[in-house]
Amino acid sequence: MQDDLKKLIESNRDAFDVKIPRDKVWQNIRASLSTKSIWGNNSLRYWQVAAVLLLTVNLGFLYRYFSERSIPSNVADFKNTEAFYQSMIADKMDIIQANQADLISFASDFQQLEAMYAVLQEEFQNRPSEKVKDAMILNLLVRINLLNKQLQEVEEKENEKTKVKDDERHS
Repeated sequence: MQDDLKKLIESNRDAFDVKIPRDKVWQNIRASLSTKSIWGNNSLRYWQVAAVLLLTVNLGFLYRYFSERSIPSNVADFKNTEAFYQSMIADKMDIIQANQADLISFASDFQQLEAMYAVLQEEFQNRPSEKVKDAMILNLLVRINLLNKQLQEVEEKENEKTKVKDDERHS
């Protein structure tokens, strides 16, 4: 049966090629194309749009993450600043301890500041940012200010002692 159909098509090939479909057939084709949605019947388009949105959101998060991590590009400068303030603190502590000043209230405040600084250092190592770096410098400055006040008290006590000795000599 296929052979008969094949022979019929081959013998009338020219007649088939000449014929053009009616206008109604073309109108039906156009109507079916215009009624289809842009997305088509396949839900693949929805998944493609969802993947693009997800990729865009993730790229935004990655940009924020890496832009925050790249803030302390001048870590070496910060380390130099930190070393400078730490040496100032060490020098002032040596002076205060050499004079055996009353350290009870001073020591507790100073220890709290040191504990806060240790927490800030850990935060700076895990998630470096400009805010953490500023907080670390502020902590160092507060400790230096506290030491300066303690040194001022030591000097005042020394001045009182020398004044009392001078008064005793003159009496």
